[in-house]
Amino acid sequence: MQDNESELFSQEVADVAPLKKKRAHTQKLRQSPSLAQQARKLSAQSTPEERMKISSETVVMVHPYDVLEFKRAGLQDGVYRKLRLGKYPIEATIDLHRLTLAEGQRELERFIRDCFELGLRTVTVNHGRGDRDPDNPARMKSHIAHWLPQMDAVLAYHSAQRHQGGTGVVYVLIRKADSQKQKNRERFGDR
Repeated sequence: MQDNESELFSQEVADVAPLKKKRAHTQKLRQSPSLAQQARKLSAQSTPEERMKISSETVVMVHPYDVLEFKRAGLQDGVYRKLRLGKYPIEATIDLHRLTLAEGQRELERFIRDCFELGLRTVTVNHGRGDRDPDNPARMKSHIAHWLPQMDAVLAYHSAQRHQGGTGVVYVLIRKADSQKQKNRERFGDR
């Protein structure tokens, strides 16, 4: 009976020709690293002393309508998603319009430090799109995207939702101060 089945099978596939093999491209296309990846790499390569003061060297210029995004490793995806969608209440805002880069850097450092010390978690930075200056488009925006990842207190940022400023504003998630963590441990500790 098995011989009969083998013969039947051979007869059925006798006129079948094998498919021509196409070369499969297994090499992945390399994409250039995103702005956030570049910032993380720079941060990882620097020493703690170098990270104390934010730098303006090697700023990658962005387009006025680019969406800015950054997330530190270890931050939960759900937390980042809520930040990105603007689901957290905004506790403070700073407006950096019409400031020079030096003034903007100084004000941003002070603002983030103060928010961290006060225990504020979600804030916005209004940097503007910078689409009115054709010679230097998105200058402040590009520097904000470069400075924020250098600040240890910043866990993540993302361009705001359209109704809250869109690509001219970023939501910033600030890490908890050690004192806040201790309060939470005491509050939610062993029950």
